[in-house]
Amino acid sequence: MSRYTSNFQDSTCGSGGPDAVWKITPPTAAVSRHFTVDTNGSNFDTVLSVWQGNCAGLVPIACAVSTPGLNGAQLAFRTDGTNTYFIVAEGRNGGIGSLKLRVTSP
Repeated sequence: MSRYTSNFQDSTCGSGGPDAVWKITPPTAAVSRHFTVDTNGSNFDTVLSVWQGNCAGLVPIACAVSTPGLNGAQLAFRTDGTNTYFIVAEGRNGGIGSLKLRVTSP
């Protein structure tokens, strides 16, 4: 994470730091497709957030913060088949380290 910039807006879960962003677009973001995201195995406290829309008008969908010393942040969301979604992983309160991100969809 130390090579990434902090150019994405903070989530409602708290302030972050350097962020990595993954984009999911239709047809991958199909109607009612369920996604689960976690940062288990990262070696620092993380903040995860999901945003819907385009870069000029993003709407927050979900966010989660890791439990210090226990596990990574975890969240789930559904896509609608028409919008673009952004998964943002960042260090809690500006933290950096080795990020492990897992995105799954049954």
